[in-house]
Amino acid sequence: MESKKSKSSKQLSVLEEICEILTQPHDHEEMLNSVVSLVKKRLAADVCSLYLLDDAKKRLILKATLGLNSQKVGQVSMAVEEGITGLVVQRMAPVAENNVSSHPRYKYFPDLREEEVNSFLGVPLISRKKALGVLIVQYQTVREFSRDEIRLMVTIASQLTGVILNAELLQSIEEQGRCEFTQGQSKKKTIAVEDPQSLKHQRMNLLKGIIGSAGMSSGKAYILQDTIDLDLLEQESCENVEAEIQQFHHALQDSIDQISHLMNRVKDSLSEEDSAIFHAHLMILDDRAIGKKIVSLIQEGNSAVWAVREVTCKYIEAFSNMEDPYLRERAMDMKDIGRRVIANLQGTHLPVGEPGLKENSIIVAEDITPSQMISLDMDKVNGFILANGGKTSHVSLLAKSYDIPALVGVGKQIYKIKEQDTILLNCQEGMALYNPAPEIMQEYSRVFAQKEVDKLEIDSLRDLPAVTTDGKEISLLANIGLISDLKRVDQYKPMGVGLYRTEFYFLAHTKQPTEEEQTAFYTRVLQQMGDRPTKIRTLDVGGDKFLPYLEQPREQNPFLGWRSIRMSLDLQGVFRTQLRSLLRASVHGDLGIMFPMISGLEELRQAKAILEEERCKLLEEGIAVSETYQVGMMVEVPSAVYTAEHLIEEVDFFSLGTNDLIQYTLAVDRNNPKVAKLYDSLHPAIWKMIHQLVCITEKAGKPLSICGEMASDPLCAIPLIGIGVRNLSMISPTIPVIKKIIRKVSFVEAQRMGQRVLELRTPSEIRSYLQQELAEIL
Repeated sequence: MESKKSKSSKQLSVLEEICEILTQPHDHEEMLNSVVSLVKKRLAADVCSLYLLDDAKKRLILKATLGLNSQKVGQVSMAVEEGITGLVVQRMAPVAENNVSSHPRYKYFPDLREEEVNSFLGVPLISRKKALGVLIVQYQTVREFSRDEIRLMVTIASQLTGVILNAELLQSIEEQGRCEFTQGQSKKKTIAVEDPQSLKHQRMNLLKGIIGSAGMSSGKAYILQDTIDLDLLEQESCENVEAEIQQFHHALQDSIDQISHLMNRVKDSLSEEDSAIFHAHLMILDDRAIGKKIVSLIQEGNSAVWAVREVTCKYIEAFSNMEDPYLRERAMDMKDIGRRVIANLQGTHLPVGEPGLKENSIIVAEDITPSQMISLDMDKVNGFILANGGKTSHVSLLAKSYDIPALVGVGKQIYKIKEQDTILLNCQEGMALYNPAPEIMQEYSRVFAQKEVDKLEIDSLRDLPAVTTDGKEISLLANIGLISDLKRVDQYKPMGVGLYRTEFYFLAHTKQPTEEEQTAFYTRVLQQMGDRPTKIRTLDVGGDKFLPYLEQPREQNPFLGWRSIRMSLDLQGVFRTQLRSLLRASVHGDLGIMFPMISGLEELRQAKAILEEERCKLLEEGIAVSETYQVGMMVEVPSAVYTAEHLIEEVDFFSLGTNDLIQYTLAVDRNNPKVAKLYDSLHPAIWKMIHQLVCITEKAGKPLSICGEMASDPLCAIPLIGIGVRNLSMISPTIPVIKKIIRKVSFVEAQRMGQRVLELRTPSEIRSYLQQELAEIL
């Protein structure tokens, strides 16, 4: 009888082979055939087939098979209401049958040659609660399927899902007529650069945009010119098609080598999230389907430069029109890659850095590609102002890593700025001033000078504890979302991490991170923090955060919909992989695993049960797990507050997420300008809820931390301490500010302020009182 260990080893081997197939360059049909061939061989099946769902026609179409008549691929199809295969889609769950011909849903297809098979196991390919297809193995013998076999098939299907989604995305682009790569000429998109003299200057020369990376700075404008403008390239033909194709392949390899070199050059300064941008570039360059489209255009007599330009522009146009912000960002990836390949074809190569860049420069551009950005000498860059981009754009993420202010999405206002104009960049308020009046410049100079004074004072507090004047010590913790945040965390000396947001790690990947990748990532986080407690929150997506490889539905009220722990409990493959990774990493530090958006006891118990199952499995596999890791939950919805006395019995700690709690308690969308003013952390209901949680956790002898924006609000910090909160978690740069305030007040004073806040009746009363008190303290 096969041992559990040998079964596990066998399954791991199969998954490794599947992953190897999925990550190698193939055309789509070749990849599907390789998968069914491997599954048939490794599961010793007589037949392995793959059906994909045509969502528009609601029909399952045979796309690959080994063991049946391969001539029927693309011809055999059935409605989802038909056949046992359709039953898999309807149930959205595995279906195992050992006598298929007697099943009421059995559907016979002439010439398919499945008359001799008896046993059937089909598993759905699911993404965002939507079926993409069915993976099937069939046997001639009558047999039962073990739990391990079903689990392995489910895992293989989940690995296959991301590749299918990517292929469908490209196919949908083509079907919409936006990727007619092999015929016609794409419309040239020209950008109307308006004459700066014709633009009416706003008062004080003010530009407004989106905060890509927070901060304030000043400097001289450096206009970044696009060395290769795709829109200005002209169509050319080639004389020797074979030589042109060869030249294209050489340019492609040169581009791969250059990006790999760039990654190595900056690997110590970039996080995994940022490096993932360039891994995605390498994957696109390796995409055989894109390469085939370019070669096809060359074979029609076009030059390699024009062929690359055509394919690139079509993808840019298609991705730019996507609703999903992540997919829109792929347009900039395509532009970056296209420019690089064309430069190599022309023999010009893209410049590394900007030779004319001077100290204290503010980069001004319509767009900047990731490779352009990391090739700059960042010691000379004080900020970025871009016409395009958003909060999730690559430039925003990279600017945060380098701790450089970035104002994005400014639009055509940037054409007002000339080379060497004086720029004041205020990415705290989402604005910039160019050539400001002397009095404005003087005022900002005073602000910058005061910031330096404040910085010196704060630096002097770095190694001192956050303790009141009468000796009550408060634990100040860090909220972290990126590895780049972790790199800077010791500048501010937090006592631990109160919230590590894992969703940003997932958002940086083009496909679901593997267990090994996640384990390495969490290990790095814990090792960096040493023996300090580190609370890592499980995946919290949905609402305003979407993963491209998880098919999340469009919902009328996404913040009240399928998000956070609800999604994790439904997508248990994703959830279990993350939990296994966290448990494996737990031996490297003081880990707390935290479940988000728990609304009740059953939800919490279900999440804990899955965690315990995975812990037991790891121990059975001989993998070490810490005996001291803790389990906690986020309190973010009113139902959790009012059942807190029961929930606290199930966990080691509570973490109060005030941002969501305020939103749900006050029924206010703070991103809606019509009601945003009603979102108020000083509402009496919020303070009564927090006080209730303090009393419950104190009685249970378990810690409570505040990890929303209230924790870093100077008006709130002292009264929070006064009503019994001992742990405040915030973004790292605000730690010194809160520490400074805490060290100027006594605990007795804090208690008096906290009690008074609980007695006041309106947010305006509380605000007025706290402003007066804080002014006296400071």
